[in-house]
Amino acid sequence: MARPKGARNKLSADVKDNVLAVFNRLGGSATMAEWAQANLSEFYAIYARLLPKQVDATIVEVHEVRIADASVLAERLERALSLRAETVIRQPVAVLGRDGSQGAGPNGGKGTLLS
Repeated sequence: MARPKGARNKLSADVKDNVLAVFNRLGGSATMAEWAQANLSEFYAIYARLLPKQVDATIVEVHEVRIADASVLAERLERALSLRAETVIRQPVAVLGRDGSQGAGPNGGKGTLLS
């Protein structure tokens, strides 16, 4: 029977538990720090092997907006909106009768034109 996803292998778990027990009997992290100081290259080689081989990460691009930049953007947006409001193009629009036809009106039966 397969072990559940994420469950530790029993042999690996036992080995890690035994190593931890010996580590603690030998003096724990204080003794390891003394050994690491005397054997830096070996310590860093062990440390490098313990680092994850692959990192699952998502990088999100962050943009900083300063308050001065925000006010400049707001002014530009306001100016663009006011220019747009001033340049509305007026086009003639036909007004249809109640039945949907361009019924008789002041334009000789062609509907009413608004401009």
